[in-house]
Amino acid sequence: MSVVSAPLAAGARKARGDADLRDTILRSLDKAPEVVPASVGVAVTSGVVTLSGTVPDADVREIAVKRTHQVIGVLAVVDDLRLPAESREIEEALRAASLLGWLADHPGNDLHITVRNAHLLLSGTVAGVDYERAAREILQDLAGTLSASDMITIRSPAAPVDLEEQLLQELHQVPGVDTTKIRLAVDDGVVRVGGMVSTYDARHDAAQALWRHPAVKDVHRTIDVVPDIRLDKEAAP
Repeated sequence: MSVVSAPLAAGARKARGDADLRDTILRSLDKAPEVVPASVGVAVTSGVVTLSGTVPDADVREIAVKRTHQVIGVLAVVDDLRLPAESREIEEALRAASLLGWLADHPGNDLHITVRNAHLLLSGTVAGVDYERAAREILQDLAGTLSASDMITIRSPAAPVDLEEQLLQELHQVPGVDTTKIRLAVDDGVVRVGGMVSTYDARHDAAQALWRHPAVKDVHRTIDVVPDIRLDKEAAP
């Protein structure tokens, strides 16, 4: 029986070489008692190694990077390792973005979240005192594990925008709602809304959109669901 062999294509050789190099690096890290290999991610592309994950302190980070450099075949090391404090800052930034998302999404607000050295800073401008109050209440809730402060200013609009107009703008973003078929009456934060929408989901989402506004105290809903209703915004090209 004859055996025919052929050299590996360049791409296949490179892929196998990267996989072998990764295995060698992991074995090297495993020999360092300070490093827990399971907490360190190793990715290799054409001899360039990226280390990721969380290590307990800066000394362990340095050991991991140094041992990786010592492996034959490593051309460069990208140090993407993080310390626990840095990982916590990322988690807190994501949590802040989630809680403040509805405020930041409002067209009249321009908010920025910065987390640095275990401190969360909320800065930017908001469209009115109600948004300022809501932002600071959320910031208080976020100050559990990090210190927090704000540099929020209230933007003075060129022309006053009343609450009813703001609520209609919010409803305009809800799928299945045509604001030309909605009636709104606002009195001291109490909203009475009527009219027609095309689905039950749209009726529910419309009420939720109204409740999200910080100046709204109560919502009385008398919206009819008319499945065959023709929505002007759906008919638009």
